[in-house]
Amino acid sequence: MKPRGGKHRGDPAERAAHFMARSDVDTSGSLSAAEVADHPWLAGQFAAIDTDRDGALSMAELTAFKPAPRGERGFGPRGDRDRDATDRG
Repeated sequence: MKPRGGKHRGDPAERAAHFMARSDVDTSGSLSAAEVADHPWLAGQFAAIDTDRDGALSMAELTAFKPAPRGERGFGPRGDRDRDATDRG
């Protein structure tokens, strides 16, 4: 079985370069929302990754982005994070 993430799993710069080479259809050197639309996780994180708010993801932005640790996921608009243990019935 192939490891998740393939050979580019460890180094963020290598992962970003590989993804950019595969996905930058117009060869602009950055990724538009349309170019990442087929990648649901990345499309959902687009605004968070686009730190300069130019509507495109650069190599620097892709390399620098650090997703929230797994323990931080799942705290949606219901405010689950702020509920104490007694409220989790």
